[in-house]
This record gives sequence, C-alpha cells and structure tokens, in this order.
Amino acid sequence: AEDDIGMFVLATATSSSADDVLIEQGTDDDTHPHNLYISSAGLGNAFALTSVGSLCSEGELSPRCLSKVNSMLKGSWGFERNDDTEIDAIEMAVALWTQGAIRGNPLAQAFLADEYMARSMKAMQEKSVADSNDLRLKAVVLFALAAQQGYDDAIQALPRILDVEASFYDDVEEF
Repeated sequence: AEDDIGMFVLATATSSSADDVLIEQGTDDDTHPHNLYISSAGLGNAFALTSVGSLCSEGELSPRCLSKVNSMLKGSWGFERNDDTEIDAIEMAVALWTQGAIRGNPLAQAFLADEYMARSMKAMQEKSVADSNDLRLKAVVLFALAAQQGYDDAIQALPRILDVEASFYDDVEEF
C-alpha cells in the first residue's frame, strides 16, 4: 500500500536537500520531489494537496506534472474541466487548495481565502456586487477556520476584511 505521509516526507526531504539544478532537471523521474508531492496528494494528503496547489499557482510544475495533476483532479469536487480546454494552473491550484481546506489544512484555507479575496476585488471592479459579496463571505469563513487553528496570517487578515467590508457603508449603523 502506498503511504501518503511517507511520500510527502520524502518529497519534502528531497526538495530541501536537492540542488536547484537537479530539481529542475529530470521531472520525468518518479522520485522527483514534484512527482512525490503529486503522488501523496493523489492519496489525499492535505499537506501535499496544499503544496501541489502552491506549485501550480507559482508556475513551478512541468507540463507533464500539470497533466498528472489534471488527471488526478478530474471528477473531484471543485474542479470542472472538459478535455478540450487548456490546462489552467490557477484553477487547478484552487481545486487542490479546496481539497486541502476540506481536510482542515489551515494553509490551504488561507491560500484559498486569499484567492477568493482577489476574485472578490475583481468582481467589485466589474460591478458584480453579489459575486463580490459571496466571494468575501467565503474568504471570511476560510480565514476564520484557519485562525481557529492558530494560523497567524489568517488572524491578521480578518480585521482587514472587516475594514474592506465597512468601507462599503456610510456609517457604523448601516454596517
């Protein structure tokens, strides 16, 4: 049986001890840290799901690794894609963070909340107030979940979101 935690630990150890040049080369190797993270994520490891999501969002994965992640995510909750569309690394990151957040990972919750806040601001600029409000509500819930676990960045984010929300109202009573 494969061990999601063992693969995650091996990926972490390999990526922290390997020379950057070696990491960039040989992503076809199953023992490459990215492939180990993807294997661990495929087994449901919340930390690996979060790590692979971050690798996706940062553009760190090779096309082969992106394809593996895409195959892993097909049919999972929070990820809709048909085979005719181009692989969207950001949407894969969101789907991976969603899976990590569902499993209780505070970092995944915070990353997903940050993404929802960015999308909320974009929706507000596009005059889509209802979408913006929904996204901010999701972000607040996710930041609150991460904050309950003691994640400092989430604790600091909550008052900023309240300030953003309060800025939409003329006075305190209306808020």
